[in-house]
Amino acid sequence: MIVIPVIDVMNGLAVHAVRGERKAYKPLESIVSKSTDPVEVASIFSSIGFNYIYVADLDAIIHRMPSWSLYSKLKSVVRYLMLDNGARSYRDCMKLLDLGIDYVVIGSETFESMNELKSLLEVYADKVIISVDLMHNQILSPIQSVRILRVDEYLRILYGFGLRSAIILELSRVGSGLGIDTDMINMIGRLTPLVDKLYIGGGVRSIEDIEVLKEIGVYGVLIATALHKGWVAIEDLRSKGYL
Repeated sequence: MIVIPVIDVMNGLAVHAVRGERKAYKPLESIVSKSTDPVEVASIFSSIGFNYIYVADLDAIIHRMPSWSLYSKLKSVVRYLMLDNGARSYRDCMKLLDLGIDYVVIGSETFESMNELKSLLEVYADKVIISVDLMHNQILSPIQSVRILRVDEYLRILYGFGLRSAIILELSRVGSGLGIDTDMINMIGRLTPLVDKLYIGGGVRSIEDIEVLKEIGVYGVLIATALHKGWVAIEDLRSKGYL
C-alpha cells in the first residue's frame, strides 16, 4: 500500500479542496506546512519520507492554463510525480511525458477521445494512470457514451485497451472527512480485480480507513485534508510501515 499526499494548485497556490466545489477553494492551512507554495509543500512531504506526490493543476483542468514552469520545479523536489493537468488529448499527454513527468494522470473529467485513450494505453500503460472522476458516483466526462457507464463497465473497457493503473476519485467526498463507508468498501471490492494497481481518493479520514483499503486490495491511497488537519498522523504512518 502506498500513501500519496495530494497537492491541489490554483492561481499558483496550494489550496484546500472540498467536495469538488472549486470556486470555494481557499489557500491551504496545514499543520504540515505553513507555506502555500506548492513546491515548498511538495518538498516538505518528500523530506518526511513520501516517495510519491500527486499534484492536480486546477488552473489547467478548469481554464486550460497549465503551469509548465511549476512542473519542472516540482519534479526537482519529489522522487515520483503524479500529475493531472487536465490532459484532453494524446498530444497533451505526450507533452508531459516528454517533460519527464513520472506518471501522467488522465482524468475522465477532461479527456475527449476514447480512441486516443486507447492509443495511449497501448504504448504507455506503465506511465499513464486513468482517473475515474466521480461526482456522487456518476462518471464525469465530456464523452456522452462514458457518462452513462457504471465505473466497473468503464474499467472493463479500459482494461481491454491495456489499462494497468486507475484512480477512483469521488470528488463529492474530497476534503469532507466522511471516512470510508460500507457502500464505498463494497464498490471498491468489486473493482480491485479489474485493474493491476487501484488507487482511491476522496474522504479518507483515518489510519483505520487506510488499513481497510489495504485489506481489500487497494494499491494506493490519495490523501490531503486528513494529513493537513492531523487526522492521519505522520507517526502512525511510520509505525504502520507506510513511510
